[in-house]
Amino acid sequence: MAEAPQKPPKMRGIQQLKRRLKDGTTALHYRVQIKRKRDNLHVDRLFEDFEEAREFYLANLSKTGQAKIKLLEEIKKETAAKFIADFLNNTFEMFSETYIKEYIEPQYKHLDKNTASGKAKLRGLSNTKSFFKTINSTLIQKVQPGEDLSDPMQRFALTGNSIVRFGELKPNEINTYILNEYIKVRLQSVQPVTVERELQHISNLFRKLKFMDIRQKNIRLPEFDKDLISDKIAQRKRKNFRIKSSDLDAINKAIEDYSNPELGWIVSLMLNTGGRRAEVCLLTWEDVNEESGEIRFFDTKNGKERTVYMSDEARKVIESVRANNNKYADNRLFSYTVLGFDGSFTKIIKDLYDKKLISEKITSHRFRKECISRLVLKAKGNYLLLAEILGVSNVENLEKKFSGVATDKPDTEKDILRQVGHSSSNITKQHYFSLK
Repeated sequence: MAEAPQKPPKMRGIQQLKRRLKDGTTALHYRVQIKRKRDNLHVDRLFEDFEEAREFYLANLSKTGQAKIKLLEEIKKETAAKFIADFLNNTFEMFSETYIKEYIEPQYKHLDKNTASGKAKLRGLSNTKSFFKTINSTLIQKVQPGEDLSDPMQRFALTGNSIVRFGELKPNEINTYILNEYIKVRLQSVQPVTVERELQHISNLFRKLKFMDIRQKNIRLPEFDKDLISDKIAQRKRKNFRIKSSDLDAINKAIEDYSNPELGWIVSLMLNTGGRRAEVCLLTWEDVNEESGEIRFFDTKNGKERTVYMSDEARKVIESVRANNNKYADNRLFSYTVLGFDGSFTKIIKDLYDKKLISEKITSHRFRKECISRLVLKAKGNYLLLAEILGVSNVENLEKKFSGVATDKPDTEKDILRQVGHSSSNITKQHYFSLK
């Protein structure tokens, strides 16, 4: 005969509990509760093994055992209190490490670092880590408003203890004064636009604080003096977006003479499609539809697919690339990596500039800006929209100025924004368009 299943052991003072485990199964646990008001002792322990629960309960029946249990509970409470205190005292640097691990790294975990596309996109992760490394290591003077530093002796006394790394501060210690000090320190060594990006990273982390630690739910990024940055940005002389025709001729000639024709094809596609260097360098033949005359960019800055029209010049480039008949990994058009292209292009530009064959050092991104400026000029008839993009108050004068400009696809503002991958005409106006 089969043995009957054993009944779970029972004992007065020990409560049996069935608990559901993560895998969906259930398990029996044993709970011991002890309440002694006169000894200020309150114990609530859960055991997986009945014998452990039994020994713990029996120990409670003797004075010696009660003393040991009370001591263990006090140690447990002190340990828990210290853990909570340490957790609440986590620094900005600690939170930044958690933020990168939980929110930034997962965005890149699907990428293959052995592919050109994966390598290019993983630079975004490296850049974010680099930003937080700089933020955390920035030294600032932790002096609150109202503290008198006019007295040299007081300033000397404060300096040793008040210079801290930004990352050492706790989130609740980061106030308006601290942020303003951070901006002032950083502006001594970098451009205002860089400080803006650093502040954006700080802001992003603050928005996630409550999810990383519920106790931080009421912590918000304090206000800071935006004029510290915006005034300096306004003081900077705006560079012309358009490339001088003489510079463009010199660059084209140098590229034509270059040993690798791919360099010229990439530059030409940037100039005639508005594609960014990474978007063009990482193109595959699946992205090119010669029959419909369209190119799809997948490896975009914002991660959203974008379709652009091929001009006659862009078609000629694609035909030249196909005629070259080179087979590259992942069915790519070009063998260049993004960094490899940058290195070759920068070397050519430096050489031309040193020989005074061009008037300025031109970055590859300028070809995208040049393309966008040309596209906007081709927007036939949409003068109200153009006035909005350009910030021109006299629409009639704008219409007179551009009424004779020939157009082809794309011919509306919506088409232009879709082609260049901008969601807002303000971005096009501020960063990419110029009549000059």
